[in-house]
Amino acid sequence: MTAGFGPRFHPLFNDMRRHDGQDFEAALGAPVTAPEAGVAVLAGYKDGDGFSVHIAHGRGFETRYTHLSGIKIGAGDCIARETVIAAVGDTGISIGPHLHFEIRRDGQPVDPMPFMDAARLTLPAKTAGAATDASDRAQLFDTVVRTIESEYFDKERLTATDWRAKAQAKRELATAAPSPAEAQRLINELLAELKTSHTGLYAPDQIEYHILRDVVPLRGAGRNGETVSVAGIGLFTKEIDGRHFADGILEGMEAEKAGIHFGDEIVSIDGGPYSPVAAFRGKEGKTVKVVVRRAADAEPDTLEIPVAAMQPGKALAEATAASARVTGHGGKKIGYIHLWALNDGGGFQTAISKIGASVDKLIVDARGKVGGNMGMARSILEMLDAPRESYWGELSFSSSGRHPHNAGLTPKIPLAPFRGRSALLIDNHTRSAGEMMAYGFQRSKFGPVLGTRTAGAVSAGATYLMPSGFMLYVAISGLAFDGQPLEGAGVAPDHEIARPLPYANGADPVLDAALDLLAAR
Repeated sequence: MTAGFGPRFHPLFNDMRRHDGQDFEAALGAPVTAPEAGVAVLAGYKDGDGFSVHIAHGRGFETRYTHLSGIKIGAGDCIARETVIAAVGDTGISIGPHLHFEIRRDGQPVDPMPFMDAARLTLPAKTAGAATDASDRAQLFDTVVRTIESEYFDKERLTATDWRAKAQAKRELATAAPSPAEAQRLINELLAELKTSHTGLYAPDQIEYHILRDVVPLRGAGRNGETVSVAGIGLFTKEIDGRHFADGILEGMEAEKAGIHFGDEIVSIDGGPYSPVAAFRGKEGKTVKVVVRRAADAEPDTLEIPVAAMQPGKALAEATAASARVTGHGGKKIGYIHLWALNDGGGFQTAISKIGASVDKLIVDARGKVGGNMGMARSILEMLDAPRESYWGELSFSSSGRHPHNAGLTPKIPLAPFRGRSALLIDNHTRSAGEMMAYGFQRSKFGPVLGTRTAGAVSAGATYLMPSGFMLYVAISGLAFDGQPLEGAGVAPDHEIARPLPYANGADPVLDAALDLLAAR
């Protein structure tokens, strides 16, 4: 051990500074193992700490490992005791290869030495398992309630719904829950009483957990350059009567390349049940056997599909760029772009550049999976439009004091604007900033809007890490357009056309109608 816990003279800054952990000298590349089971809540680069791993162990405990040279796990992974999680390094603010190790209890750094026994970490044992589990659930429940009361924007709704009393009534059930999943379900029942989007508790086995970690600002801990990665094949699914159907396939990614179509039933992965995260975890760079059924009475097919380590935000932007294509229809050249998210306009900018100004009409498919921010929604509309104006009319915010992330980009205006010669596709997956864009598209008369009503999820949210590896999404601001909120209402299409899902074999009547409509205009 080269440095202990507490004040010390810093060798680089030449002053006294607090040292929140212990430093251990070790060879560059030496393996770092997890001394206790838990869930990785951070695995990436963190400013002066360099490459870092944070593991939540429950009971209020978290361990941190910094200045690493390589990371072997991803955020959200469930870590067993003695798993190799990283390698010793010299990254960040460091004067040589070493491991900086911290223990935090209820968010506060504590001296690791009392927990050390023959260089092994011993957190307080789980004596009387049920009681300890109840303590974990109680800590999770209470942290969620405190965060909602502090950060949720609509304090009047908290009072009007008597939310505090409802929380007290639910606490005993959640604390006695037999599993973390059941506690999560009960907490989400309580959060649903607020009837507000962008508000929910997510676990690492949900794909939404990883998408939100990557594209939504993390409050409290700060992302600090963290890289979020999750194993997958570029596939979204919807569960109907216990069966999983493909309802989103990212263009250019493994699922599309293998021939999975919208509406295919995903029967199994490697002989086991399908799940969006756990079925692929730890299989990056390997091939999985995906059994799909394309018709209700058909024999299933088996596809061998490589698993990739995906950064969600980057993957969505790359899929948007890859979706760009031009179709000849009714004597017209009609461009198509699938806008998967509005967190990064670079993918749309690349797509619009690929299509160019030579097309006669343009279809923007906003039936995506992720919202984004209002600044990006404006940027997308500006890329379709030479004039600059207020696309939303009068816009008003109601806020908890926190502010949503609204950065946009300076768009490259196309050579010929698409206002008046474009169409927009929407459905219940179009949410948040996607709905703002749909409202502006429709209000500013860019062209017809086809599909089904949007999600009506137009609050602004932020994320907060919770005990036991969960993440809380909290609405921190409400929005109104021309005096009317879209929250709970959504945007209605000009032409309502449904797209049936189960065993659709890729059929898309909404896109077909848009092609016919634009060709005839």
